[in-house]
Amino acid sequence: MNAALAIGAGAIVIGRVGDDAAAAAVRADLVPIEHRLAVDDELPTGTYVELADGGVHADRGANAALALDDVLPLAAWGVLLSGYVDLPVLEHVDARWRAFVCTPTTTAIPDAANVVFANDDEAARLEIGEREIIVVTHGADGATVNGRRVPPSGDSETGAGDRFAGRFLREL
Repeated sequence: MNAALAIGAGAIVIGRVGDDAAAAAVRADLVPIEHRLAVDDELPTGTYVELADGGVHADRGANAALALDDVLPLAAWGVLLSGYVDLPVLEHVDARWRAFVCTPTTTAIPDAANVVFANDDEAARLEIGEREIIVVTHGADGATVNGRRVPPSGDSETGAGDRFAGRFLREL
């Protein structure tokens, strides 16, 4: 959602939410953005908690039941897929840019991703392989894009990496 809000006009958020107050809050935040949110009558909207020690807890909730039928067909200039989505979306979309944002729970990067965003820890832990664009973020120290340094954005709030990925993709 943070990436879509950073992209702005033309972004589409696709996901699955519960039939609950959290879903209403998500929809309210997405008012300026097109969204296709399937509603799950049994599972709650997912949550993400960042702990003071830097640890995170993600409960995918209804998004764990997201299916390709909720996503496809999808044709776009670029698709930015969260590492919290465990579906082969990038393999089935018609898009020039198929970007993947790694997360603390990512175990593998989709082969179809031609753009990868990872922080230092994720880049060290994961096999990124050959991609058209590899972006490694370094927190307050900025990022490296295909080996070239990019100055910091000044955004240090929760979701800064997603917003950076959205702005970066928008500029391609």
